[in-house]
Amino acid sequence: MPIQASSRKTSVLRNHLVFSALCALVLSLLYTAVRAALLIYNHELIGDIPSGDILEAFLNGARSDLRVVAYACIPLIIVIPSRRAMGWRCWGSAQ
Repeated sequence: MPIQASSRKTSVLRNHLVFSALCALVLSLLYTAVRAALLIYNHELIGDIPSGDILEAFLNGARSDLRVVAYACIPLIIVIPSRRAMGWRCWGSAQ
């Protein structure tokens, strides 16, 4: 019986960590897509700026976005010690 409980706790933790990682990945991809869309939308403002400078600005924006993603994922990391809190993200019962 303790093996099942341990297995269930591991499963909940694994699911929560996968969910947290996927949330961070999706947020990162969305921020990158928005940054690329803004670059394409404002392409006439670029003028004769070298592509290396544009790439550097794009990468600096990506670094800034990763900070925002990290802050957005803090609540998902804080709830790891509480199995009940990890279950709150599910629409079913929190066990």
